[in-house]
Amino acid sequence: MLKILDRLYGTKLAPKAMVQSFPLDAIPLQGEETGFAKVKLFGNSNGNENEYFEVYLNVNFNEGWAELAEKDPDYRLPLVKSLAAK
Repeated sequence: MLKILDRLYGTKLAPKAMVQSFPLDAIPLQGEETGFAKVKLFGNSNGNENEYFEVYLNVNFNEGWAELAEKDPDYRLPLVKSLAAK
């Protein structure tokens, strides 16, 4: 998935592997009581405050799918850096 995201976003980092986990902050925008949740995720690349990103995570529990949606193209590089294992 990360290699595809790197290619689609044009970040040209050529990551070899994806991290197992990394810290994020989240704000729910819409609760799951309707079977659909929208969450805004915030983070930064490996603790570097200058490489901040925001993305949206949309989850449809009834249909069994999730979508990662970008907020702004400027957040692409920090997001891919955050997901890439060192």
